[in-house]
Amino acid sequence: MTASSSTLAAATLLAVALIGIERGIALGDDPFRWLTGPGASLDPRDAILGREPGTDHWIPMDIGRPTEQVPGVLVYLAYAPLW
Repeated sequence: MTASSSTLAAATLLAVALIGIERGIALGDDPFRWLTGPGASLDPRDAILGREPGTDHWIPMDIGRPTEQVPGVLVYLAYAPLW
């Protein structure tokens, strides 16, 4: 759990304790997610994918398994929401 998700969890717990379950979760879900969500997509992890030889499977090239590049194709994976 990252620092921002720990902060979000603590704020939601505090809101639930002070104003009740339904309103506390609703308060912790929307406004705090907008505060912490954009930060995760500002600098997402990413990977260049290569094809496993003899298959249609694409895997990250840096995980130690053999991959092959397809001429003229670059497959990029961003580990982030697209919003």
